[in-house]
Amino acid sequence: MFFSTPSRPEDSSLIDRWKSVAPYAAPPIAAATAIIPAMPGYITKTALQLEQAPKLSLTGCLRTAFKAAPTIGVIVGTQMIAQPCVERRFQNNETGHTPEWAVLAASSTVVGAASAPMFAVFNGQTMGWSPLKSLRKLCIKQAAYISCKEVLFVGGIQARGRVREAISPVTKTNRVADAAAGFIGGAIGTGLGHPADTALTRTQAGLPTRLVHLWRGCVPRFIAGGVFGACFATVCHILNPEDAE
Repeated sequence: MFFSTPSRPEDSSLIDRWKSVAPYAAPPIAAATAIIPAMPGYITKTALQLEQAPKLSLTGCLRTAFKAAPTIGVIVGTQMIAQPCVERRFQNNETGHTPEWAVLAASSTVVGAASAPMFAVFNGQTMGWSPLKSLRKLCIKQAAYISCKEVLFVGGIQARGRVREAISPVTKTNRVADAAAGFIGGAIGTGLGHPADTALTRTQAGLPTRLVHLWRGCVPRFIAGGVFGACFATVCHILNPEDAE
């Protein structure tokens, strides 16, 4: 005779609690996880931006990735909370109809500037720097580059929803559609902001930035952005399936 084990009230309570915090907890956790497989690409792009030969090893990449994971988690967590608040503030202060792209650009600029220290820390980590060294070198010019690439990244990532709608009919599951759309959206977003990222990297290293330098390292960063976007979307889908569109 077989007996089914009834679910305990405590289990149901824990599930309900997770559902209430998942919209806020899932993105930072997903970002911290997604940066691990994407880290070799970011290390490679930084080396190429500095006109150096990439030095990659499994242990080195993993060490850098695990150091960077909390940084990325904090960045994404801050963005998830701050971006909607800033957007609402801009919408409330504007009279008449404001184009969505204008509100998005303005809010992304503000959030990017506010997140500049953490972005500088992450980019420094791809060079093997400590957070303290990156913060000591942070300047207004770097913050401007960070804001610029953040606006372009957010603009590119907005394509994810449209890509998902286009490929959903040919995919069998929402998870596959999310991963594919995440890869394409992440790649587009990182690609658009690459010149600003190159300027940031070279400014941090004290090197001049010229036109010939702007697209150095674009291919590995393009791939890394896609890998990050796909992994981020997949982990978010797992942690918070009810929020999947």
